[in-house]
Amino acid sequence: MIFVHKSVSLLSEADLKITRLAWSVGERFSQSALGKFRYDMKTMHFLCMFELSLVWTCGCYAATPDEEAYLLDRARYVKVADSEVADKHNEKQKELVEQPLINNLQERLQKIIGPVKVKGYSTHGISFVQTLFWRDIGFELADGLFFKAAYPDRFEGDDGLVVTSPALFLSTVQRNLDLSRNESPTPTNPPAPTNVDEALRSEDFFSDAIAPDEHIYKFLELPVTRPAGPYFVYAMISMRTNDDPIGVPNELDVVVHNGNRVFIATKSGAGAGIRPIRACEAILAAVTKRDRDYNDKIRYVSPAEHDELLVELDRANAEAISSSRRCYRERLSSQPYFPKILDQAQDTISRILNR
Repeated sequence: MIFVHKSVSLLSEADLKITRLAWSVGERFSQSALGKFRYDMKTMHFLCMFELSLVWTCGCYAATPDEEAYLLDRARYVKVADSEVADKHNEKQKELVEQPLINNLQERLQKIIGPVKVKGYSTHGISFVQTLFWRDIGFELADGLFFKAAYPDRFEGDDGLVVTSPALFLSTVQRNLDLSRNESPTPTNPPAPTNVDEALRSEDFFSDAIAPDEHIYKFLELPVTRPAGPYFVYAMISMRTNDDPIGVPNELDVVVHNGNRVFIATKSGAGAGIRPIRACEAILAAVTKRDRDYNDKIRYVSPAEHDELLVELDRANAEAISSSRRCYRERLSSQPYFPKILDQAQDTISRILNR
């Protein structure tokens, strides 16, 4: 059975040619020895949508021939990986199958993106693609190259620079939107962004593209200056976490889109100089105390009272999370270290644009 998205009816003739090419790749694969693996319906539905995501990118955002070929092969590699490994818990077998494919994609990405020389970062970019198994953590990451942040005598943690192209980034956004819809029958998904800059500003799409198994919560957008020219620049103080976003923000994010490339620079909050604010940390202390009191109380209450306590705890913690983010958002710009953080963001933009 073929699943066709309703948007296909709105495609141009050029788009339809690419669509037919995508389906022909899938058809040839399904008839091959590798294609004899029996997909479950959810897998088949997603893989079909995954192939079509590249069609919208190629048709609407002027992907280059190399990008079109990359996206077609990437979709094919996902099917190959899914077919060749029946036991998705066998990590060794999965690595044997997907690593050569990821290496091939890395070579293709290096050709598409070209040399990247930004002061403060390695000049050797490695593939930001971590897995081709669509149920695995990291599948959502952007198709791009990762350049580690270079310091005088070491590489520091995960600080680095992700570089991709507008067409590849939007393909990632569409793929993640399809994945989210496939995972949840009635999701409350945000609307698909209409351009790269809108997607980069979106907390959801930005998080999916660069943070595996985590979410990046914006605390404060920084008032950076956009250099003269057709550039989009954006910077924020944020928190990267797979838990509730309460407490001191832990990341500085800087984004530059120069028309040909998309640059996403991340730096740890401690490295950027972000420090706790006493008034805001008092909110976290209150949450910690409330959790401790709750754990003490539940030992001596009935099941009905336990449920009431849990509802009350959830409500109070939700209010605390909102209050904590608001506290930092309102006070960060008045902190003595704030000008230094703003200077770092502006300097990163200048280095990316070689200004």
